[in-house]
Amino acid sequence: MTAAIFGLLGVIVGGVLNGLVSWRIERSRALREARAVARLTYVELGDARAGLNSYVANVRHGMTLAKAEAELTDTLRDDAWNEHGRILALVLEPSAWEPLVHAYNTITGLKRRGEHRREPVLLARTQAESVSFAAFFRVGIVQAMIELARYTGDAVPEWLIRETDERFVDG
Repeated sequence: MTAAIFGLLGVIVGGVLNGLVSWRIERSRALREARAVARLTYVELGDARAGLNSYVANVRHGMTLAKAEAELTDTLRDDAWNEHGRILALVLEPSAWEPLVHAYNTITGLKRRGEHRREPVLLARTQAESVSFAAFFRVGIVQAMIELARYTGDAVPEWLIRETDERFVDG
């Protein structure tokens, strides 16, 4: 009888330990995957940031708004976000998730407007308006990039932090 009880306890303890180990392994895999997705989306946002920087430079140097906007929309990507954004939704805190969603909503809106080309992508009529809109959108994208870098544990570059200061962005 005692042997049967110890055998039963061994099966129960073994089952619980096996479940805990399996859960821990799965959780670790999911977190590694989320970090990889965060890094992929960070790169996409970096490309969008660079596109906005080029857009502002092009407009300031006399390129027509239509041509500058066409070049901007050609640089915008959201493949990683569309394919894996739900993974980030599972792991990011709201304070990190919200800037990311806003950044990708901006990117998606710019891409859609650019695809239709019925009106200027940034809804700007003048060079000054266009540069202001681009600077505003760039700040949101940079904030999302900072949150992703913090989530992954990667160092946040100092120059990226400086870009959230609107005086730096506009000036």
